Formats: sequence, C-alpha cells, structure tokens
Amino acid sequence: MKPKSISLILAVVLSGCLWNPFSSRAPLEEDRSIVFPQFFEEEAIEVGAGGEPYELDGEMLQALVIAANDFLPPGARNPPCSSRQEAQLYRVIRRGDIVFVYIHENHAYCGRAYPALDSGAKYAIRDGRIVRRILDGQPTGLVEPESPDAGDDGFTAEPGVSPTFEALWNEPSDGGVPDGGSTGSKTTDEDAGSADAGPRTEAPVEPPTLMPADAIAKEKSKQVLLSDFAEALQWNVEDEPLDSFWEAVESLEDGSWQFTLVHLAKHTEPRGGMQQWLVVRKHRKDGPIAYSSLITQYPFTPDYWQQVKPIGMALQPLEDSSSRVLWVRLRESFSESENGGEHVTDKERQFAYAFLVDDRGTFKALALKIPEKVTLSVDDEVTAETSLEVNIPSTDRLIIRPGPTGVDAEQQAWLGEHSLTK
Repeated sequence: MKPKSISLILAVVLSGCLWNPFSSRAPLEEDRSIVFPQFFEEEAIEVGAGGEPYELDGEMLQALVIAANDFLPPGARNPPCSSRQEAQLYRVIRRGDIVFVYIHENHAYCGRAYPALDSGAKYAIRDGRIVRRILDGQPTGLVEPESPDAGDDGFTAEPGVSPTFEALWNEPSDGGVPDGGSTGSKTTDEDAGSADAGPRTEAPVEPPTLMPADAIAKEKSKQVLLSDFAEALQWNVEDEPLDSFWEAVESLEDGSWQFTLVHLAKHTEPRGGMQQWLVVRKHRKDGPIAYSSLITQYPFTPDYWQQVKPIGMALQPLEDSSSRVLWVRLRESFSESENGGEHVTDKERQFAYAFLVDDRGTFKALALKIPEKVTLSVDDEVTAETSLEVNIPSTDRLIIRPGPTGVDAEQQAWLGEHSLTK
C-alpha cells in the first residue's frame, strides 16, 4: 500500500519523545500581514487513527517541532500532564511557503472532562522560523480613528457582550443574558460614525455576542471553586494548599452581600502558569458563593508578556430602580518583542465589566470585557490611543459611543445602543 502524503491538513498528536534537531526556542519575526487560515473549516486527517502508513515531509515535521517547543519548551521537571507536549493536539495547514500550526489541549489524554479554555496558540512558520504567533485571546491591531468628514453612513453594531472564560462544569444559575437571538440593537450616525472610515485590521474582528446564561456560576464553597479552577488552569496542587492560590484584591459591601475581586494564581508554575481573575459574590452569613470569570492570564515567553492589573470596583445606582450596576475594571497589557528584541510593542486595554445587583441577591451579567480604552506604544512611545464612552442608564439599555480620539476595530464592534433584555 502506498503511504499517504499529507500536504494540506492534518491533526496529529505529537510525541514528546521526538528527536529534535531544531532549536528549542525559535526566534520570532512578527509579520502582521500574515492572516491565519480557518483551522476547522475542513475535516482533518487524523494521523495514526486507521493504522495506515502516512508520509510527512521534513519541512512539515520541522514546523511542528518548532511550534511545539515554543509553546511548551522541553526540559521542565515533572510538569503536570496537561503541560506536556504529548498532551496536545496539533492541527496543521500548509499554504504556499508557510506552514500554519494550531496547538490546543487534548484533554482526554490526561483523563480530563473538559479542556482548559483559551489555552492554545497559532503559529505561522516559514523557512524554519516563526514569522507570526498568536495565543488564544491575544488581540490584533488597531483601526485608525475616523475622520470628522467620514460621511453619514451608520455602522450597525451587533448586539450583546463579549464572551469570556466559561465555567463549563456548572449548571446555569441566576444570571447572565439568555443566549440566542437578537437583543435588538440600533445605531445612530452620532453613535457610530462612518463604516468606511480608516483601514481595518488584517484579521476579521468578531462583533460582540450575547452572553451565555451561565456567565454567573455557583459553587458550594470557596474550596470547591478553588479545586475546579486548579484543574481548569492545569495546576499541580500536590505541593501547596489551595488557599495559597486565592488573592482577594478588593472587596465591596452592598447590603447583605459582599463582592470580591479575586486573583487566582500559582506563581511556582512554569512561566507563571495560567492565572484567572474573577468577581465573587457571597452572603455575609456565608453559604454558597456565586462568581463570574473575567479574564485569563497566560504564561509568559521570552518575547511575549501579558499582565493584568486591577483598577477597581464601584456601584452605580439606576434611576427609577432599586437595582444597581456593579462595575469592575481591569487593565490588560500585552508586550511583544520584535525583530530579535530590537523593538518592543505594547498594547494596553482597559476592560469594563457590568453586573446587575440588588438587595434580593440578583447577580446578573450585563456586559463583560468592554474595551473602554486602548493604548498602543512602541518602545514606550505612545502611537495611538482610542476610547469608548459607556453608559447603562437603565436595567435594559447599554449605550456605547466613540470617545474623542476614535475607536479601533474591536471597539467599533461595540458601538450602538443594545437591549439588555431578550
């Protein structure tokens, strides 16, 4: 039987015991003109599934090894199962002289019920070098601010909010905007400006979508929550108590309820490990807790660094209502080294999260991860700054307008008036 020659798409579990003649830490030559293909548009060939011989050329093998060693550098002592190269899936597409690789967790390999979310990475490799790399959740470039005379064509904003880390192991609970359907958003010229103003980023920007009903999840206790997140974040918890991973950053009292901004981290994990930020609600008399995940922080690499810092929490009263809006704000910074460290590009985003709360215990996600402010800089010099003006005047309306310096592509998708009811 003739071996199958694989040159277009394949899905392969790469063994951690592969002989590696290539560099274990490939340099990054960031080429932002490269657009990644859709890795799941076509069904992949699963190598080794049918017991038939397959033929893999040297360039494809080289690209796989380079991507695998960059994503999970070999040599770690006793890493947890999910942090090993053999516990990942590798989906590969060749387009011209570029091999595109998408790495994501094979949760079944370690006997896990669910994969860790936003834990993969995309690589573009040409001539044995990484020419572009994007971690899941990593932002892309900016859109130039609109010109004052850009025209009267309104930009129709998609409704809803931006999704984030979901608690897959929980039943839906008392919060979140119901999923599915339209929220009936509308946009005026004043709100949005011209749809044709300024260039777009190379990669398409997905508009905000409805928040799933399980944006708010419940746990029986803090210990159960910690145990679940330790598993989801792939921590080895045999050597440290769970309580050591919990950092209460800020607390806010609202009647009988307490809201706490929490940072979950195990700093002894390789490259800082995956970390999580969430807001937790509990009653003063104890009992079950409810929470909403805000953002995931990823391990650093020599040429990529993500940092999340808290800004604070505040309660906003609503007119003609006994309900209030709980605002939580975080600042996320991405730093990337380009051209072998010659330049450092930073992208800082201020995210706002809005929750509806009241004296009866309502805890409902209205909108998550609104990119209120975005700042770009190169070598510590600011090159662009854009912003949004966000307003929730009532329990059923979210109004977002462009700030005085314009918006980028991600922000533009939020513009308009959105209904917060089904």
